[in-house]
Parts: sequence; C-alpha cells; structure tokens
Amino acid sequence: MECKYCAQVVHIFNELNDEELKVISDLTKECFYKKGDIILNEGDILEQIYIIHSGKIKIYKINSDGKEQILYILKDGDTFGENSIFKEQKSTFYAEAMENVSMCILSKNDFVKIISKNPAIAFKIMNYLNERIKSLELLLKDLTTEDVKKRLMSIIYRLAKKDGMKDINGIKLRLYLSREDLANLAGTTRETVSRKLRELEHEGIIEFLSNREILIKDIDDFNEI
Repeated sequence: MECKYCAQVVHIFNELNDEELKVISDLTKECFYKKGDIILNEGDILEQIYIIHSGKIKIYKINSDGKEQILYILKDGDTFGENSIFKEQKSTFYAEAMENVSMCILSKNDFVKIISKNPAIAFKIMNYLNERIKSLELLLKDLTTEDVKKRLMSIIYRLAKKDGMKDINGIKLRLYLSREDLANLAGTTRETVSRKLRELEHEGIIEFLSNREILIKDIDDFNEI
C-alpha cells in the first residue's frame, strides 16, 4: 500500500488536492511494527509525526505502582506526535503496537514546511489535540469514580460511539481490547473486568455474541452512568 493512502485518510489532510497529497506522500517513510513492539518510549525526543496506515496502537503511561495506564487507543487514520511541532519536547507516554501495524512517518521539519504552505492544517491539529484533551479529561473523571462497573460502562460507551455498528437489536461492538487492556483503561484488574462484564450480561445490559463481540441492547443504559 502506498504512503499516499496515509495522507488521504488522515483528517488533517482531507482538504488537500492530489498534488498537495503527493508532496506529503513523497516526504513520508513507511515503517512496520509487530504486535508488542514499542514505537515510542517515555522520554524519547519527539522529532516525527506518526500516521497510522493499519493496525492499532495503545498510548499509555506507567503509574507509581508499575502498572500500565492506557490513555487512549489509536487506529488507522489517527496520528500522534503532532504536539512536537509547537514546541520541542520529549514524549510523555509510551506507544506500543497492539497488533501488526504499518504507518508513515513524517519528519517534524517537513511537517512544519507543509503547515507553512497550508495554515489551515495547524487549526485542524489544534482541534485534534483538543479532542485528545477532552478524552483524557473523561478518563480522569472515570478513574476518580469508585464504582468499577461505571468506569467499565463508560469505556464501553466511548468504544461503541466510535466503533459500534447499529443493529436491529442494539449496537454491535467488536472488543479488540483484551481483558488486560480493558483493565488498564479502567484502572482495575483483569479478573474484576471479567466479573463486571458477566454482571452486565446477567443484568441484560449487554450480550456476548462471541468472546470478542458484544451486543449493547440499549445505549441509554450507558448514558445514565
């Protein structure tokens, strides 16, 4: 798959014409990572913009107990590293491939040149970073809630809004996150996540269609959390 695909699917470039997209494509370098590969370590100098071709990446920190706290999940069409264009800085997080990942990498200097010719991109980046901040604020709100079930329901709700598929019986959601990943998002243990998911199914709020797919019968149940 050509790197032109990267430029086409990323929302910050979606108003550029074919010639402008080609310029970006010519500047990018394609990279591949296997599941479990660390793409960025906390403390690494941010010198590149990462554009995800395919696959999923988890962005996380290690808390004081040495446990992983997932901040958000990125997938094809998402980017990270953009904040480095405004100020030279080190990464404040880890980025790890959750599955095999292909991506395009654009140097900070090249990206700045692109923005200088297309100032609207800078505004899109700011909006994109603002959405990330909102996501982190929701996560912080969830983590300060003592009720683990509510934290888990909030995560499922956000996943459903982003990736759910409407069905005559509700919303189908493929859980690409493992129980361990859900636990690291919710700030709890894998065993607790499994138990709370069974409780939600017993209460008729969700139904497991397979080990990795659930049916959310009434999304309004999640709006009330």
